[in-house]
Amino acid sequence: RSGDLSQALSRFRSFVLRHHDSPLATEAYAYLGRIFILQNRYADALLYLERIVEIERTAEVNLLVGYSLIMSGENEPGLAQLQPVANQTFSPADQQYLFEGMALAHDRLDEPLRSLYFYHQALPGSSNPQILLMTVHRILEEKADSALLTEAAFMFSESPIGQDARL
Repeated sequence: RSGDLSQALSRFRSFVLRHHDSPLATEAYAYLGRIFILQNRYADALLYLERIVEIERTAEVNLLVGYSLIMSGENEPGLAQLQPVANQTFSPADQQYLFEGMALAHDRLDEPLRSLYFYHQALPGSSNPQILLMTVHRILEEKADSALLTEAAFMFSESPIGQDARL
């Protein structure tokens, strides 16, 4: 909580090495996954998150696994993890992982309208909306035909995405 990720990483790793059979190990693995996600080290995040046995995986853990898979380029398996938890209530930061992960995966799978929908969901909570809007603009410019532009302009009429589609 103090922001010292290297110290937290060291302590959590030490804990799971010494107490791998503890009931708290699952929570420690989830924290390790979160730290690695914050550091953009998605393969390392998956290494720890996937140590959590299936029966102990919460919606939050499945969200982190799905997001890490997508960020690692595994779009379909990532979506398979995210779709069952998409209607759950998460913290604002986790909600961003959900929306941005689903948007990126749908973009990579050449499903631009679905991608735009999730970018639209991600915009209000984004710490850097300009980057999201640049991505949206790229999708509209490169992947949208006139029918998709018309649909996007209608669907997102009250947002920057709709305005960009209209332009």
